[in-house]
Amino acid sequence: MEIISYQPSLKSHIKTLNVEWLEKYFSVEPNDTIQLSDPENEIINKGGLIYYVSMDGEIIGTATLMKIDDNIMS
Repeated sequence: MEIISYQPSLKSHIKTLNVEWLEKYFSVEPNDTIQLSDPENEIINKGGLIYYVSMDGEIIGTATLMKIDDNIMS
């Protein structure tokens, strides 16, 4: 497995994997759709971080940290 930092070319994976997970365990809310459709502006440009998990060349997971303030990420 490999951990990869956010790359625009991998943008679609954050939405695909997270929507699948949300639909299975919770529900997709309007704010989820906004953030997952435009992760660069909604997460990265606001000081957040996105990581991908790759195995055998396939993206199998994502992790996102949203910046709350200068000392807190969630």
